Amino acid sequence: RPGVGWGGDRGVVDQRGRVVRDGPGVGAGGEKVHALGSRVAAWGTGGPTNLAFNPGGHTAGDLKSMLVNSEALLRSAIERKESRGAHARSDFPRTEDELTPINFIVEKTADGMDVRAERQAPMPDYLADAVQHSYARYTPQAPE
Repeated sequence: RPGVGWGGDRGVVDQRGRVVRDGPGVGAGGEKVHALGSRVAAWGTGGPTNLAFNPGGHTAGDLKSMLVNSEALLRSAIERKESRGAHARSDFPRTEDELTPINFIVEKTADGMDVRAERQAPMPDYLADAVQHSYARYTPQAPE
C-alpha cells in the first residue's frame, strides 16, 4: 500500500513549511523530506504495473511528486530571508526592498535540488502601485 510508511511524517510541510516559519524549522523539514524521498523511491502497490487496473499506483506516484514539491518549497523558503506576502519568516519579519525583484527558482537535478536567485524585470508601475496598496492594507509593517 502506498500510504504505508508515510505515517507520522505526513505533516512535515504542515509543521515546517507553514505560513509563518523560521530557518531552523524549515531546514529540519527539508532534511525530513529528503530522508522520506529515499524511502518513497521504492514504494509501489505490489500489483500490476498497468495503471489502468491499479488505482493505487497513481497514489504511489502522487506521493513521489508530493515529496519533490515539498522539498522545493522548503529549499526556496530557506533561501528567502524575508517575509513577503503569505510567506512569513519569524526570523526575518520585514520585507526587504532589495529582494523585491528576486525569484528563487528550484530545479530538480540528478544531484538533487538546485536553488538559484533570478532577478526579474521591473514590474509595471500600475501593478507595483496595486501591490503596494495591498501590502499597506494587509501587512501592518509595510510602509504606505
